[in-house]
Formats: sequence, C-alpha cells, structure tokens
Amino acid sequence: MSGPKPKVFVSSTIYDFHDLRSALKLWLEEYGYEVLMSDFNDFPQLPDKNSYESCL
Repeated sequence: MSGPKPKVFVSSTIYDFHDLRSALKLWLEEYGYEVLMSDFNDFPQLPDKNSYESCL
C-alpha cells in the first residue's frame, strides 16, 4: 500500500461500549487504517481548540 494510511474517526460518547470501540480500533489498525478516537491518549488536540473543534 503506497501513500498515507486512510484515516478513520470513531465517534462516541466515550462512556459507552469501551471494549467494543477498543476492539474496533485494533481491527481497523490491522487492516492498515489510522484510527482516531478522542478517548485515547494519542488523539491530536491543539491547545487553542476545544474538544468539539478537535474532532471536526
């Protein structure tokens, strides 16, 4: 696969289905996707943006 990895953002209320979302993240990463989820520490957030703006 050449070029950048396709990105997927998994939206949620963060408080529900934690195990399911974690499994989905691992599964998508195995297929070569870059997975963005706001409840993981690697979610990019700029200091001058609120969480809503960062998700957009």
